[in-house]
Amino acid sequence: MSGYNLTGLSLNNFRVFGKETSLSLAPLTILTGTNSSGKSSFTKALKLLTRSYKINGLRSLALMEGDLKLGDYNSIKNSANLNDEIFFSLEVVPRNSQILIRNERKELLIQKERNGFSINNGIFKIDLCYGINGLKSLKFFKDSVLLLEQAGELNKSNEIKESFIKIPETFIKITELKRLFSSLSDSQFNLIYQSIFNYLQTSVEAHSFSEYDSNNRKIRGIDILQVSYNRILNGLSQLGKYSTYQEHEFDEELQEYVSFSVNEYYGANPKLIEILPKSILEICDQTILNEYLSKYLNTELISEAELLPANILSGLFLNIQFIDGVRATQEIIYTKDNSPGFYEIIEKYYSSDVFTNQFLEKWMIQKFKLLKLEKGQHLKDIFSIEQIPGYGYKIQILQAGLNVGLSGLGYGASQLLPILIKISLFSDCIFIIEEPESNLHPALQSELADFFVSALNGILYLGIRQFIIETHSEYLIRKLQYLTAKESIGTDVTQIYYFNHPDNVPKGEEQVKKININKDGSLTDDFGEGFFDEADKIALELFLLTQVQKN
Repeated sequence: MSGYNLTGLSLNNFRVFGKETSLSLAPLTILTGTNSSGKSSFTKALKLLTRSYKINGLRSLALMEGDLKLGDYNSIKNSANLNDEIFFSLEVVPRNSQILIRNERKELLIQKERNGFSINNGIFKIDLCYGINGLKSLKFFKDSVLLLEQAGELNKSNEIKESFIKIPETFIKITELKRLFSSLSDSQFNLIYQSIFNYLQTSVEAHSFSEYDSNNRKIRGIDILQVSYNRILNGLSQLGKYSTYQEHEFDEELQEYVSFSVNEYYGANPKLIEILPKSILEICDQTILNEYLSKYLNTELISEAELLPANILSGLFLNIQFIDGVRATQEIIYTKDNSPGFYEIIEKYYSSDVFTNQFLEKWMIQKFKLLKLEKGQHLKDIFSIEQIPGYGYKIQILQAGLNVGLSGLGYGASQLLPILIKISLFSDCIFIIEEPESNLHPALQSELADFFVSALNGILYLGIRQFIIETHSEYLIRKLQYLTAKESIGTDVTQIYYFNHPDNVPKGEEQVKKININKDGSLTDDFGEGFFDEADKIALELFLLTQVQKN
């Protein structure tokens, strides 16, 4: 169970959101509402950050990469906001910190006990601020405690303009420091200690060695969080360290080359007199104040420290899977050009054992009834993928002894199939799905709710899969209400957000309205007018019209 789940996402000054707008995300999060209301802004923000991480480690926003085509920086900035900066905030938790067990059909969320300070537990928050030239600042929190802060145009040269890191207090040799200042009171010593601690956390000079590692190799890497963190750690671990080498210089008087030793310092090593407050300098002996800071530091502790999770960004962004609204066209041969999204799925998995997957067979055959099996047959007997080297892939579907191909199943099936295959293959991902109900009969839209819940509960752990679904389907949401009332899922498994159009936000409401499903299946708030029960409304109007005509 590697990786992280996304439990919160905030946008500020991004597309239709001129002010900070935050979502708390559940294992199954539903985004719904009117057209052009901002639902896709959240999914596109995640796609943008995911693509940017894979390409440049979040140093800049990859606005025109792949199928994003978001335009330039000014195109994604909210037009009504005068601020030139765009903000994203991500809240994540390790998947192995939340476990779901089934007990008499009730879900119990168990938080694993922590044994002291552990980097692998807790709630992590990553704040990103972008300007037109790229990343301007990054803040990293654990359980609301700021662990790392970086500022500067990090996309260009990675120069550290400002820095902060939460280092362990054991980094300072308190016993030796107290011995040095034994004549001072406790309050005076605490002032010394805090001055040194603040210097280590915030001084740019202390981190000046950060371009190279301990083996004098230039630091390289794509992960901006880890690179920034390593730069600071390397700088701190090299405080006061130097190497000695011999140089030779021609002596004019002796008329010969003479050798001398040169000390090459790797990092800053200030004297205490350069760090301590004026009130301490006035009462301490000059000899003590001329001591070097590195003498009272456990620099070897920093070089071995693991104060941040090493894989937090990769564990998040490399495990996000996007399933777009148009998933597969009906083709004889699938290529990169005619169906790029579906082609990617086929190309990656055609040689896998996905078609022996019991979960996939259950939903493709028994539940959605996309295919029919003869007695003794399995999915792999009637469904296969043929590779055409250098060109594309052909899907073979046998029904009643005939190869009907994907086009023989109807357009709805071609939209549903990529969802089924992708979710069946990945058991540890965050799936962001756009309009899974496209071209599906209402009964199948309702069945989608059962499918997503089954994908969450099919294994014993809550959080191995996570779904963020953008939908207009009343049937999907109604079925989730039913499953909650039936106690097939707990009230904490789903979260619904209704998006009002930014130009038509009802008085007293936010642009994005949070709606929960109660234990009895009812909703904690109403949806926008006309979203739900439109069929009932039309039926009532037809009935009234009929009555008038009869009279």
